[in-house]
Amino acid sequence: MNIWQSFKAWRQGRYEQRIAKMRDAGKCPDCDGKGFTIMAGDYLSAAPLDCAGCNGSGSFSDWEK
Repeated sequence: MNIWQSFKAWRQGRYEQRIAKMRDAGKCPDCDGKGFTIMAGDYLSAAPLDCAGCNGSGSFSDWEK
């Protein structure tokens, strides 16, 4: 296994751990259960946008659909 494959496997494992943690908490993994996101790099002037993953609910069950 080369270094690139090792890195991809590590990253996939971390992603799966995050999904499991958010499932247990009942929160959307994309917005951490907040229901909104802010565009990166534009924190001062940007209005929050509804999370595309959960449609603004912050719920894991909505994200999972």
